[in-house]
Amino acid sequence: MKTKKFLVITIVLLVATVVSLAIYFNSGSTSAKVSDSSLFSEYISAYTSGMISKKSSISVKLTESTASQIKKDGIDLNALFDFSPSISGKAVWVDDQTIEFKPDEDLKSATHYIIDFKLGKLLQVGDEYKTFTFDFFTIKQNFDVSVDETRTINKSTYGLQKTSGTIILADYEPIENVQKIVKAFKDDKQVNVKITAAGENKYSFEIDSITRTNSASTLKIKWDGSPIDVENTGEISVQIPPLDQFIYMSYKIYDFPEQSVQLQFSDPIEGNQLLNGLITISNEEDLRFIIDDNLIKIYPSKQLKGEYNLTISEGIQNTKGTKITESQSFTIVFEDLKPQVRLVGKGVILPHSQDGLVLPFEAVNLKAVDVRVIKIYENNITQFLQINELEGNSELRRVGKIVYQGTVQLDQTPNTNLSKWNRFTLDLNKLMLAEPGAIYRVSIGFRKQHSVYPCSDEDSNENASASSQQNEKGIESSFEYFDDQTEYSYWNYYEDGYYENYWENRNNPCKKSYYNTQKSVSQNIIASDIGVIAKKGNDGSLTVFVANILTAKPMNNVEVEIYDYPQQVIAKGVTDGSGKVSFTKLDKPYVVIAKSGKQRGYLKLSDGTSLSLSAFEVSGSSVIDGLKGFIYGERGVWRPGDSLYLTFILEENGEPVPNNVPIVFE
Repeated sequence: MKTKKFLVITIVLLVATVVSLAIYFNSGSTSAKVSDSSLFSEYISAYTSGMISKKSSISVKLTESTASQIKKDGIDLNALFDFSPSISGKAVWVDDQTIEFKPDEDLKSATHYIIDFKLGKLLQVGDEYKTFTFDFFTIKQNFDVSVDETRTINKSTYGLQKTSGTIILADYEPIENVQKIVKAFKDDKQVNVKITAAGENKYSFEIDSITRTNSASTLKIKWDGSPIDVENTGEISVQIPPLDQFIYMSYKIYDFPEQSVQLQFSDPIEGNQLLNGLITISNEEDLRFIIDDNLIKIYPSKQLKGEYNLTISEGIQNTKGTKITESQSFTIVFEDLKPQVRLVGKGVILPHSQDGLVLPFEAVNLKAVDVRVIKIYENNITQFLQINELEGNSELRRVGKIVYQGTVQLDQTPNTNLSKWNRFTLDLNKLMLAEPGAIYRVSIGFRKQHSVYPCSDEDSNENASASSQQNEKGIESSFEYFDDQTEYSYWNYYEDGYYENYWENRNNPCKKSYYNTQKSVSQNIIASDIGVIAKKGNDGSLTVFVANILTAKPMNNVEVEIYDYPQQVIAKGVTDGSGKVSFTKLDKPYVVIAKSGKQRGYLKLSDGTSLSLSAFEVSGSSVIDGLKGFIYGERGVWRPGDSLYLTFILEENGEPVPNNVPIVFE
């Protein structure tokens, strides 16, 4: 009888356990455990959410009214955070409103974290507000490997080649780990692969000095993601033809920054040959060709879409005069351009124009864009330049704030073909009141609802919920939080299936994974006509030249201030009629500010930004003891008996030399 009771109790416990586990694992996003952020809006204005990098910190930003009620001394900030799964680290105040938890180690990839923030330990609140529960997901690590090109190094014998490619990762990974992913083998013998950083989560690799002989061989590039705990293996084979064969090898189509077809050949191409008629794309005319070593790049005169026949005719020559002996013809496909935006130009200074403050940009397959403008105040420029160049974007919340955020329609002009690249202008004067002297960071992004890219009905239905989510989040879903990209962004969103399929669908405009903050572009601009050049001397001198950018004429009576790194003025001056002002014996000048009326010109004097003089012989000779002099004659050749008329120049080197100093020739 006792045994029967035990069995019944055991079965009941098992059933209860299974049911509870089923409820937990089937909850998916565990939305039942996450707080409704709108109910906490009185206390919390922002927090980490969505998908974040494993290098990120976790932040909670309190409202101004809440922060003003808190006595910050004596609070154990670590006790405010309860993580599941657990995270070790330290919580700190990063400003008057924001508490940031900095993990001791990288977060786990592909992990769902749930955080209980103990608001009740900071201030008196009702029981329903004592704990704010939120969640985020770390990016699931993955990577792609692609071969970009192969070039001939030895142009005389064609005996050595270099193959280069790209590794793109979903999330941060230190280069020492990335170096373990890719290996290369030539005829089953391992060769060296050089990997270098090429941008955020992007690396370039080179396989240099690949020998090319009289027999065909194969270069195999293999990858294995196990060193970074990713199930991703594969290989790419690059054929190396014999030295006596000059052949076409492969092609790639590029849509950005300009539509083009890149043809790869075994040998470097003779640059002084006309390719019109030798390479054709169906009946397209006015093709533009660029020969670049082993590559021929073809640029159509108009945007192409669909299937075309590309023909490579015999007669194309390499640099030795050898011609391709066989014609080839094959079909290539130009797909619709993906929704994108790009900036026109890379400068920061925007001179005055009759149209005012106008920023040009280009867009394709978009009917609207989101625009955000962050103003970096004039009195914060020196602080901004402590950690940024003029085009930088680090720690912006310390020196500026958002002054405009809105959506700009691009489909207001009739007969505009939005499926091709079009140039638009952003009139900032209509969006805000620009202040001379300030720096404005203009960001342009887009959401799914702005796309006019053609998708199937199935894809359109699938993405309806994503567009709805982005619409609810608003313009914020187009941009990063205005600070370092490791900062939190409470407008990121997550849906069932989005997280798992992000990497596979990230380049598909018909999938919701394509539309994220990384598609936005940004540019810093200063409305000014002032151009500043500075030249530093080894003796601590500094000469500043100020000119008008529009006319290139020197600007006189311009007030010039020199700041050091602690943002203190160490020298002042005014330019003369030649736009020049000189300073002597300055102690570590850091920033030059030129002022003319309401206009400002800024120049950072860090060594890393100075123009390189390594290609020019400018060092001269230095005199440690004594003075430096120069002798020259009235002509270069004399006959016996001629008189020599010599002139001697003495460099004072900052110290005046008395008159009538004797000069002795020996």
